[in-house]
Amino acid sequence: MFRGFSIICSLWLMTMLSLSPLKLEASGLPIVQGVGGPFSINSTLGKKVGLSDFQGKLVMLYFGYSNCPDVCPLTTAHIAAVLKQLGEKAAEVQVLFLTVDPDYDTPEVLRKYLSYFDERIIGLTGTRVEVDQVLDLYKAEYSQVTNLPLPLDIKVTQRTGLTTGYIYSHTARIYLIDKKGQTRAFYYLGTPVQQMKEGILSLLDTKPGVEIHHPWVRAMPPTSRVTAVYGTFRNLTDQEERLLAIESPIAEQGELHQTQMKNEMAHMVPLSHLAIPPQSELVLQPGAYHGMLMGLKTEAPQESQEVEVTFIFEKAGRQTVQAKVLKGHTSGGHPTHRSQIHASGSMNPSTH
Repeated sequence: MFRGFSIICSLWLMTMLSLSPLKLEASGLPIVQGVGGPFSINSTLGKKVGLSDFQGKLVMLYFGYSNCPDVCPLTTAHIAAVLKQLGEKAAEVQVLFLTVDPDYDTPEVLRKYLSYFDERIIGLTGTRVEVDQVLDLYKAEYSQVTNLPLPLDIKVTQRTGLTTGYIYSHTARIYLIDKKGQTRAFYYLGTPVQQMKEGILSLLDTKPGVEIHHPWVRAMPPTSRVTAVYGTFRNLTDQEERLLAIESPIAEQGELHQTQMKNEMAHMVPLSHLAIPPQSELVLQPGAYHGMLMGLKTEAPQESQEVEVTFIFEKAGRQTVQAKVLKGHTSGGHPTHRSQIHASGSMNPSTH
């Protein structure tokens, strides 16, 4: 029964080993947009857990099931080897294994299975709906190989009413998630242990790559439904950084814009991003590059107030600040134009 499955697993493994590993960047790993998110699901800790329970740690998340005879144990052993290589730094990383077979994989089954490889790995399980919700967040898939039934343990049959279990095909990525819950890399069974270690250390050891100075929001009349955001962003790294977006709880939407004058017309040009060259600065200032907060949920902010604003960077991730609300064309007495600053933005991301 397992011979045919072993052939399938071997072919799958060869494919995974042939994939090119994700290339590291010296200053850290880019954020993988649109993959991941918060969840809460039962665990081998005897309670429901989610990413928020591991604040201050990196997370490695992967999917599988305990009856997998080939890829899952190899992947789990591979991850255990990474933890061993990390030494004391492994205490700053939490590994989570989510089953795709919750009918069989109870917390107790997962606890016994995972402790065989490394007792630090936490197993996740739940209802089929709960498991599917997490898989959807991480753009992962699975399917039953229905022509390969497995006889179930009598205790499982008594608990579930099922008489057979199944072999599954499933997504075989290992997701590296930073301390802010953002997915930063995909690894695979074929990714060298040393490369995974370096990727983890780059996120653990990296100081903030961008400093934000003098952020401020324009005071507007109470009837206004929009306002602008300004500030100076200093790239401390040796690689280009990009400001991708802005957010604020006071607005429905945030965008990056540039004011352009043409034929005595002022044009507001939406931007996909703003580039910050290595060891340089980007200034958002009146009449030039700026952020826009649109669809204000309350009255427009007034002078002397402070507004929470989140800036989203390609490498540095999300940085939230309290921005002063000011009138006029200067940021609290600080000049908004500095001749040594080089800033760039584009409607076409491929141009920068």
